[in-house]
Amino acid sequence: MIRINLLPYREMRRADHRRRFQNMLALAIAGSALLLAAGYALQSHALDSQLSRNQRLDSAIAELSVKLGKITELRQQRAALLARKDQAAQLQNGRSQAVRLFDDLIRFMPEGVYLKDFKQTGNTITLSGYAQSGARVSNYMGTLSDSGLFINPVLIEVKAAALGNLRASEFSLTMALQTQGDQEAHKTGAPQ
Repeated sequence: MIRINLLPYREMRRADHRRRFQNMLALAIAGSALLLAAGYALQSHALDSQLSRNQRLDSAIAELSVKLGKITELRQQRAALLARKDQAAQLQNGRSQAVRLFDDLIRFMPEGVYLKDFKQTGNTITLSGYAQSGARVSNYMGTLSDSGLFINPVLIEVKAAALGNLRASEFSLTMALQTQGDQEAHKTGAPQ
């Protein structure tokens, strides 16, 4: 006998196919939602950890800034102390230099030369006075340059003058004082 299927098998097949499709679609949507949630959680965790690292770095930078401020302050104090030390050394050197300066001016002065004016501006000294002749002025300049304390005596002017009823030469000259470094180079024989 022949069997005839009168049931709507095509509609049942379509309904079965539609159900499988809907199940697959629901699974895909659920999987996508899970993946999105997992990605969001990972990104949120990475952001939180980066923010905490940034906060640690900011606090470390703040600590280092405080330490750098202290170091800068210590360097400034050190520079001020060194400047005070240098000033004290210069004052100490200047104390004996003034005595040596006047001593050398008088010791190397030849007979017949008289000083009337002395002026010091920094390391430059200006002398003016009277001499019995121009040769005595040039002799004085030579002895001053050989003294080791004075550098490059330069004659500014020599003119005839009368002192009472004596005839003399009025002169004016400038020279420089040797600095501490120049004196040390002069002692060792190094070229200036």
